[in-house]
Amino acid sequence: MDYVITYKCLAHGTAVLNNLKNHERLKKIISDLDSLIKTVDELYLREIRAAFESLSDAYITKNMETKGIRLHFAEKNLLKNSNLDKNLIIGGYPSTHLMALAHYGLSIICHLRNDDNIALKHILQTYRYSPKLARTELFPEFYDATGLHNEVMYKVSLWHTAELDRLNNESFKGEELIRKGGAFGLAAAAIAITSLFGAPHLGAAVASKKCMDIYKDSDPSTLREKAIRDLEGRIEEKEDELCSAVANELLTELGLD
Repeated sequence: MDYVITYKCLAHGTAVLNNLKNHERLKKIISDLDSLIKTVDELYLREIRAAFESLSDAYITKNMETKGIRLHFAEKNLLKNSNLDKNLIIGGYPSTHLMALAHYGLSIICHLRNDDNIALKHILQTYRYSPKLARTELFPEFYDATGLHNEVMYKVSLWHTAELDRLNNESFKGEELIRKGGAFGLAAAAIAITSLFGAPHLGAAVASKKCMDIYKDSDPSTLREKAIRDLEGRIEEKEDELCSAVANELLTELGLD
């Protein structure tokens, strides 16, 4: 990993957490969780929602005793939900979405306690578990200021170039044969249906049209164009994948994993 990025992560972690937008983000998270709980009343959601409500209070209160109590309550509930089963779907979201929210809250708690090294760990954990949420909503400033965006998109560019070269050099003969074989199978089905009923039949017409469509789209140039369109549609998914991988690298390099 570029040492400049590592240095900038250390330098910008505190600056990002000092951002006044964080309290607005806390309120938005609470509002989003309220809407979600109305449709799916899950214990996980209620615990995280209660934690963010407490954290929001701690963020603005001047009373140090109250702040400490609120932070302790929020921390307990967020820690409980920061390492969920990754296969869970909660309220239509993967558990990693809620884990990223938990780490976002924990980063603010650590910052309010002046423990910015551990706060940085939680910032990077948001990118590990839900990179799109982290880079678009939770910590977009961090993604740009540290150079993470440039590092990730450079890796995306290398991947995209390699994949494009592979597709341009691919003959697609194997896929062409498979698809045309399927088309001939449908043609045979259309003939069989016509023979069975002794007259044109809707099922035969559908099979015949499908056969022609598959055959027409089975030439190598058409298959290559489709593969390239599919490749373009995977760029954001690849950005997420590489963003998570880079966050993992940084956590290891900084000794925070």
